[in-house]
Amino acid sequence: MSYGNPTPVEILKGLEAVGFVGAQVSGGFLRDRMIGRQPKDMDVFISGYPRRSTEEMQHLLSRALGGCTVTAQFDLSYGEDSEIWRVYKTDLTVDGVEVQVIELAEGLDPTTRWRQYDFNLCQITLGVDGVVQATDAFQAGLVNKQFVLEGQMTEKEYARSLRRWERWKADVVAMGFTLVDKAERPAELPMFE
Repeated sequence: MSYGNPTPVEILKGLEAVGFVGAQVSGGFLRDRMIGRQPKDMDVFISGYPRRSTEEMQHLLSRALGGCTVTAQFDLSYGEDSEIWRVYKTDLTVDGVEVQVIELAEGLDPTTRWRQYDFNLCQITLGVDGVVQATDAFQAGLVNKQFVLEGQMTEKEYARSLRRWERWKADVVAMGFTLVDKAERPAELPMFE
């Protein structure tokens, strides 16, 4: 892969070429492009095993991504430290959107993790074969214009979902989408408004 403005599939192929089999572009980037919203960034998920040092990973990712600059970030502001090992920022862009690589924690597989996202409209992925897959919940959310929050959540996970919704709310409500809160959470936590 040459450094420049690669396609998402070219990025996945570059990662696969250095051993990151099963890397996926998942979530908001794909959703936002489908609903006509400008994506914030493009998340590429990889399995980080065998575990490597930060320096080794930065070098390997840079090689996979055509020589771009890769910097490890440890600011897990969404509280996903149990799901994410490291986040790598790059100076690579796809259609003007920053690319970041997310190294998942032990036991999490990028080829299946996307099906378990908290919001239905994040349950979409693109693999190295160029095929986009989405859950039935994603498809229903597009048709019904609903962001559905679902699944069992701890207080920490629910707080993270609330922050995500607040970040999206103005844009998606203006586009006619609503939020449906079906999350199973501790009783003391309020529902979204």
